[in-house]
Amino acid sequence: MSLERPVAVCTLCGAVSYNAMLIDGACGRSRGDDKHCRGVYGSALNQSDWAACDECAVTGLVGSSRCKRCDGVGWLFVRR
Repeated sequence: MSLERPVAVCTLCGAVSYNAMLIDGACGRSRGDDKHCRGVYGSALNQSDWAACDECAVTGLVGSSRCKRCDGVGWLFVRR
């Protein structure tokens, strides 16, 4: 089953969001060292912003493991 294409990406850490209401809002994703990302979610609403991950075929999984190429998202942010 293919995963939904994200609509936003953090300008600092690259985290994705599927909620357009978060665009221009703070990321706050935990970095694992008791600190939080200070980036903001930027708009990535255009279909051309994303490429399907061919490693996992847009499933986010390679076998039973999270895809390392797309970090389990199924999509790669490709806009420059």
